[in-house]
Amino acid sequence: INFQLAASTKMVVRGDGKVGIGTTSPAQPLHIAHATDASIQLERVDTSVADGDGIGAILFRGGESSQTDVARIRVNADADWTSSSSPTKMIFETTPSGATADAVALTIDSSQNATFAGQLTSDHHIISTSADEKGISIQNTANASALRSLEMYIDSSGKGCIRKTSAGGADNDLFLQ
Repeated sequence: INFQLAASTKMVVRGDGKVGIGTTSPAQPLHIAHATDASIQLERVDTSVADGDGIGAILFRGGESSQTDVARIRVNADADWTSSSSPTKMIFETTPSGATADAVALTIDSSQNATFAGQLTSDHHIISTSADEKGISIQNTANASALRSLEMYIDSSGKGCIRKTSAGGADNDLFLQ
Protein backbone atom coordinates (compact mmCIF):
# COMPACT_ATOMS: atom_id res chain seq x y z
CA ILE A 1 0.00 0.00 0.00
CA ASN A 2 1.45 3.37 -1.02
CA PHE A 3 0.34 6.65 0.51
CA GLN A 4 0.99 9.50 -1.88
CA LEU A 5 0.75 13.26 -1.82
CA ALA A 6 1.20 15.28 -5.02
CA ALA A 7 2.28 12.10 -6.87
CA SER A 8 5.09 11.47 -4.35
CA THR A 9 5.08 8.42 -2.06
CA LYS A 10 5.18 9.58 1.57
CA MET A 11 4.51 6.25 3.32
CA VAL A 12 4.42 2.59 2.31
CA VAL A 13 3.11 -0.56 4.01
CA ARG A 14 4.74 -3.60 2.43
CA GLY A 15 3.23 -7.05 2.16
CA ASP A 16 5.58 -8.32 4.90
CA GLY A 17 4.13 -5.69 7.29
CA LYS A 18 7.11 -3.33 7.23
CA VAL A 19 6.17 0.36 7.27
CA GLY A 20 8.30 2.98 5.56
CA ILE A 21 7.90 6.69 6.17
CA GLY A 22 10.07 8.68 3.83
CA THR A 23 11.31 5.48 2.21
CA THR A 24 9.72 2.96 -0.14
CA SER A 25 12.13 0.18 0.98
CA PRO A 26 11.76 -0.21 4.76
CA ALA A 27 14.45 -2.46 6.26
CA GLN A 28 12.84 -2.73 9.72
CA PRO A 29 9.25 -3.09 10.95
CA LEU A 30 9.19 0.73 11.20
CA HIS A 31 11.70 2.62 9.09
CA ILE A 32 11.71 6.42 9.12
CA ALA A 33 13.92 8.30 6.65
CA HIS A 34 14.35 12.04 6.24
CA ALA A 35 16.96 14.14 4.46
CA THR A 36 17.85 16.27 7.50
CA ASP A 37 16.34 14.91 10.73
CA ALA A 38 14.58 11.55 11.10
CA SER A 39 12.57 12.10 14.28
CA ILE A 40 9.83 10.43 16.27
CA GLN A 41 7.64 12.70 18.38
CA LEU A 42 5.82 11.53 21.49
CA GLU A 43 3.53 14.26 22.76
CA ARG A 44 1.38 14.53 25.87
CA VAL A 45 -1.61 16.71 25.03
CA ASP A 46 -3.27 17.91 28.19
CA THR A 47 -3.13 21.17 30.09
CA SER A 48 -2.33 19.84 33.56
CA VAL A 49 0.95 18.00 34.16
CA ALA A 50 1.87 17.18 37.75
CA ASP A 51 5.09 15.95 39.34
CA GLY A 52 5.68 12.30 38.38
CA ASP A 53 3.23 12.26 35.45
CA GLY A 54 4.40 10.28 32.45
CA ILE A 55 5.19 12.32 29.34
CA GLY A 56 6.24 9.50 27.01
CA ALA A 57 8.05 6.18 26.87
CA ILE A 58 9.70 3.68 24.58
CA LEU A 59 9.17 0.10 25.75
CA PHE A 60 11.13 -3.00 24.79
CA ARG A 61 9.38 -6.36 25.28
CA GLY A 62 10.49 -9.97 25.04
CA GLY A 63 10.67 -13.18 26.99
CA GLU A 64 11.25 -16.92 26.83
CA SER A 65 7.78 -18.14 27.80
CA SER A 66 5.72 -14.93 27.79
CA GLN A 67 6.23 -11.36 26.64
CA THR A 68 7.12 -8.85 29.34
CA ASP A 69 8.75 -5.42 29.54
CA VAL A 70 12.53 -5.99 29.59
CA ALA A 71 13.70 -2.39 29.15
CA ARG A 72 12.27 1.09 28.69
CA ILE A 73 13.17 4.74 28.36
CA ARG A 74 10.66 7.01 30.13
CA VAL A 75 10.27 10.75 30.48
CA ASN A 76 8.29 11.97 33.49
CA ALA A 77 7.50 15.40 34.87
CA ASP A 78 10.04 16.25 37.60
CA ALA A 79 7.71 18.82 39.23
CA ASP A 80 4.32 20.38 38.51
CA TRP A 81 4.41 22.18 35.16
CA THR A 82 3.60 25.87 34.81
CA SER A 83 3.44 28.19 31.80
CA SER A 84 7.10 29.09 32.40
CA SER A 85 8.62 25.79 33.57
CA SER A 86 8.31 22.18 32.33
CA PRO A 87 10.95 20.20 34.26
CA THR A 88 11.44 16.57 33.25
CA LYS A 89 13.52 13.58 34.21
CA MET A 90 14.59 10.74 31.91
CA ILE A 91 14.58 7.23 33.34
CA PHE A 92 16.39 4.28 31.76
CA GLU A 93 15.30 0.81 32.89
CA THR A 94 16.96 -2.53 32.11
CA THR A 95 16.41 -6.09 33.33
CA PRO A 96 19.18 -7.24 35.68
CA SER A 97 20.80 -10.64 35.22
CA GLY A 98 18.74 -13.30 37.01
CA ALA A 99 15.55 -11.23 36.84
CA THR A 100 12.56 -11.10 34.50
CA ALA A 101 11.32 -7.57 35.16
CA ASP A 102 12.95 -4.26 34.34
CA ALA A 103 14.29 -1.96 37.06
CA VAL A 104 15.58 1.61 37.07
CA ALA A 105 19.25 1.68 36.01
CA LEU A 106 19.78 5.42 35.46
CA THR A 107 17.80 8.58 36.14
CA ILE A 108 18.75 12.01 34.81
CA ASP A 109 16.75 14.66 36.66
CA SER A 110 15.75 18.20 35.71
CA SER A 111 18.90 19.58 37.39
CA GLN A 112 20.95 17.40 35.02
CA ASN A 113 22.04 15.15 37.89
CA ALA A 114 22.50 11.46 37.06
CA THR A 115 21.65 8.74 39.58
CA PHE A 116 22.95 5.26 38.80
CA ALA A 117 21.48 2.11 40.35
CA GLY A 118 24.69 0.14 39.77
CA GLN A 119 28.32 1.00 39.17
CA LEU A 120 29.64 3.45 36.61
CA THR A 121 32.52 1.65 34.95
CA SER A 122 35.23 2.32 32.40
CA ASP A 123 38.64 0.83 31.62
CA HIS A 124 40.34 2.70 34.47
CA HIS A 125 37.82 3.80 37.11
CA ILE A 126 34.91 2.44 39.05
CA ILE A 127 32.68 4.78 41.01
CA SER A 128 30.31 3.09 43.42
CA THR A 129 28.68 3.09 46.81
CA SER A 130 28.51 0.24 49.28
CA ALA A 131 25.65 -0.81 51.53
CA ASP A 132 27.65 -0.20 54.74
CA GLU A 133 29.45 2.99 53.81
CA LYS A 134 27.75 5.66 51.70
CA GLY A 135 30.15 7.40 49.35
CA ILE A 136 32.28 6.89 46.29
CA SER A 137 35.29 4.80 45.44
CA ILE A 138 37.50 5.66 42.47
CA GLN A 139 39.80 2.80 41.48
CA ASN A 140 42.53 2.38 38.89
CA THR A 141 41.75 -1.09 37.48
CA ALA A 142 44.03 -0.93 34.44
CA ASN A 143 46.78 -2.88 36.25
CA ALA A 144 45.62 -5.30 38.97
CA SER A 145 49.10 -5.60 40.52
CA ALA A 146 49.22 -1.83 41.01
CA LEU A 147 45.61 -1.33 42.13
CA ARG A 148 45.10 2.04 43.77
CA SER A 149 41.93 3.72 44.93
CA LEU A 150 40.63 6.84 46.57
CA GLU A 151 37.51 6.43 48.67
CA MET A 152 35.35 9.16 50.17
CA TYR A 153 32.53 8.02 52.40
CA ILE A 154 30.52 8.49 55.56
CA ASP A 155 30.77 5.49 57.87
CA SER A 156 27.97 4.03 60.02
CA SER A 157 28.91 6.29 62.98
CA GLY A 158 28.51 9.42 60.82
CA LYS A 159 32.22 10.19 60.43
CA GLY A 160 33.51 11.37 57.08
CA CYS A 161 36.54 9.53 55.76
CA ILE A 162 38.95 9.92 52.86
CA ARG A 163 41.04 6.77 52.27
CA LYS A 164 43.89 6.20 49.82
CA THR A 165 44.84 2.59 49.13
CA SER A 166 47.62 1.01 47.11
CA ALA A 167 48.41 -2.46 45.79
CA GLY A 168 50.65 -3.23 48.76
CA GLY A 169 47.70 -2.86 51.12
CA ALA A 170 48.95 0.32 52.78
CA ASP A 171 45.86 2.38 53.57
CA ASN A 172 46.03 6.01 54.62
CA ASP A 173 42.83 7.22 56.30
CA LEU A 174 41.86 10.78 57.12
CA PHE A 175 38.76 10.98 59.31
CA LEU A 176 36.73 14.18 59.42
CA GLN A 177 34.77 15.01 62.56
